[in-house]
Amino acid sequence: MIRQDYLLRVIQQAVQAIARMLGATQRGDFLEAQQEADNTYNLLGVPPDLVLRMDSASLAGLFAQPRKIRLLSKLLWHEGELLRAKKDPLNGLDRQRRAVELLLEAQRLDPQAEDAAALQEMCRHVPTNTLAKRYQLGFSQ
Repeated sequence: MIRQDYLLRVIQQAVQAIARMLGATQRGDFLEAQQEADNTYNLLGVPPDLVLRMDSASLAGLFAQPRKIRLLSKLLWHEGELLRAKKDPLNGLDRQRRAVELLLEAQRLDPQAEDAAALQEMCRHVPTNTLAKRYQLGFSQ
């Protein structure tokens, strides 16, 4: 029970940090937006450089809980938007590609009704042929 309460509190704090990140990005305050992204990584207990070095399947295994995997997916997606706004489209695309892969991992563990619509929208911005081969199988090219 205490562990579940703690997880819910971390998720709520991370969602709030992501919302602040989005607001800062929209205002063009990229420094504040990046600070909120870093804060969210800290809340999730994972260093950003580790997220970027690990493959998506291993990263999902590290998190184990689909809710936390989905949250990391959202963080990476919005960090990708931040990077694109900062005129860094390649790193932005890389973050968003990882976000798609992580959502696919979360869906594999615990399918949710909203996953299909979210993936369809995400793949409007991330070409499926940029995903790791294991994730391309579910998409028509």
